[in-house]
Amino acid sequence: MPEGASAAASFLALASLQTGRLLLPAASPRAAAAGSGPTAETGVWSAQRAGWWRLAVQMLVYGMNGSLQVQGELLRQLYDMMAEALVGVWPPERRLDLDALSAEPPPEVAAALAGGLLRGLAMIFALVDGTLDPFYRLAVTELLAACDRISPGPGPGPGPAGGGLALVLVPAYGERAEAQSVLEGLGVMAGLTGPPHSGPHPTVAVVKRAAAGFLGTVGGALRRCRRLAEAGPPAQGDGSHRQGPRRQPPGGVLCGPSCLRHFQRPCR
Repeated sequence: MPEGASAAASFLALASLQTGRLLLPAASPRAAAAGSGPTAETGVWSAQRAGWWRLAVQMLVYGMNGSLQVQGELLRQLYDMMAEALVGVWPPERRLDLDALSAEPPPEVAAALAGGLLRGLAMIFALVDGTLDPFYRLAVTELLAACDRISPGPGPGPGPAGGGLALVLVPAYGERAEAQSVLEGLGVMAGLTGPPHSGPHPTVAVVKRAAAGFLGTVGGALRRCRRLAEAGPPAQGDGSHRQGPRRQPPGGVLCGPSCLRHFQRPCR
């Protein structure tokens, strides 16, 4: 498809997603966060939300070339829509509070996962990591910038940083392997893990700052998390069955340190 036609198709796709988002049946932030309320409980609501996310992820992955044209403006708007939708699961002040998460994914997060968000991000990261073409750099830097725009405060340095990224990635209740693929992609692009590039990768500096900010933000949230502390370490020995049921820690496969293990040494 010629570049002009590709950009025009991306404009139409983005406009359709924006209109479709407005037409989705609404659920109040409180009901959506708690997974309650008549609209949030219906299968139709979930299917419509998941369908919107599926289309958004398909545009992100398969419409990347068209979205990156016009200085990445279309991609910027797409990422903004996705980030704003997911950050709504947090309290109004948008503080990274793991105790505010339910054990089960909030409806919007469940819809995003059903729509393939984590798989789509992993594919984007693999695409960007596999090329030194600066054309694709915006695919990552615009994601980081969109996450920073929904963050309550500035990041730990100039340019896109990881605080806002944590707000979007931490409530990822999906499969651990998918979440780990996303984190590994960030690590490779930041030059923190994986084989070294033959030359300077255009994303290294900005993604490295984001990875450091992400780890700092998530590490602080883990230390503040009361439910995670109350859950304690797994019971040991034959008497473990007498310990009673353990408290359920907050949901989210990224709430535990195991998915972050491959980042820890380089970021010290």
